[in-house]
Amino acid sequence: MAALRPGELWLEERGVDARRTLVLAGDLDAATAPVLRERIARLCSPHISELTLDLGDVTLIEAHGTEALLAARAARATAASSRRQASAGAPAPPQGSRVVASG
Repeated sequence: MAALRPGELWLEERGVDARRTLVLAGDLDAATAPVLRERIARLCSPHISELTLDLGDVTLIEAHGTEALLAARAARATAASSRRQASAGAPAPPQGSRVVASG
């Protein structure tokens, strides 16, 4: 990863199958939060049961960034609910769908 300038956000998706990690680096602010929201929306497919957000290299989180992180959690919860409804009668997976922030 090249050095980031202030106001830049770098995202890298890792993992396969049902578990994914989204690595973030740089600033999470009003300008970059929509990028995160868009990526999270793409990761809310029914076949992804766990999404980890690695925030270890995030240098700034402003209010819009916090809102994007909370929206990520809500989006994953909605996806999990849809997945459970689609499998009506089948037992829910033990882990469910979750967003884990690390860093």
